[in-house]
Amino acid sequence: MDEISSQPIEELVQQVQRRELSRTRFMRLLGGLGASTAGIATLLASTGEASARVDIRDNGPDRPSTHLHHKRRHHSHVTRQGSATQSAPGTTDEAGQSFRQQKLRELMTDYADDAIVDDPLFAGPIVGKQAIAQRKALEMAAMTGVTIEIVHRFVHGKQLVAEWIVRGIHHGALLNFAPTGRSIEVRGMTVVTRENGKIVRESLFYDLGELHRQLG
Repeated sequence: MDEISSQPIEELVQQVQRRELSRTRFMRLLGGLGASTAGIATLLASTGEASARVDIRDNGPDRPSTHLHHKRRHHSHVTRQGSATQSAPGTTDEAGQSFRQQKLRELMTDYADDAIVDDPLFAGPIVGKQAIAQRKALEMAAMTGVTIEIVHRFVHGKQLVAEWIVRGIHHGALLNFAPTGRSIEVRGMTVVTRENGKIVRESLFYDLGELHRQLG
């Protein structure tokens, strides 16, 4: 693995944004790391968004023996995240809200106290477990019936990269977007970095313009 291909995914995206790395080479690098054609297209679409800027954290040496652990942890994380948007069967609205809050608390145990989340929907990085919980609570209140389909996963150094399709109903206010009752479908990619078993960085990439069109 050469110097460029060993860099974090976020750094490669930044190099494309700064025009220091050509899109052609970027596509070849990501394909070599294990990304699908659709996943590479998602990352390229995200490079056109100014809000996709991220900070960089050193990934350290590659440890292939930990790949299965990365994937198992991510599977558990996605399962908890999906269940957090659901209500327990036969519950009232109040009981359903309590159920979601419980699931959110369970989900947040996966994050380090100083974790950072980068999401194109927000103007800057979301720093700290409390801020991340507030952001996830906002999304949970805005979307219902959410499903997260993981279409591909691969490991790059200490990073778990997941390509996904999220579907749900926009039934509550989300930032400046009033509820529409429309079905939303977004394809994206998440890059997860863990230290000591906890998520320290979670970088989301998707076409923000497409999401705005669906919400608008």
